[in-house]
Amino acid sequence: MIADDKVFTVPSTIDDPAVLEEIKVILQDNNIGLVSKKQF
Repeated sequence: MIADDKVFTVPSTIDDPAVLEEIKVILQDNNIGLVSKKQF
């Protein structure tokens, strides 16, 4: 439930692949999931 006591569900799949790119950019901008890379 959310604050207004209504049930909130999250879809288990993403139908639009473009959304994945938007999510990727936001995660990268916030350094979420960033793994250090070796500098050669």
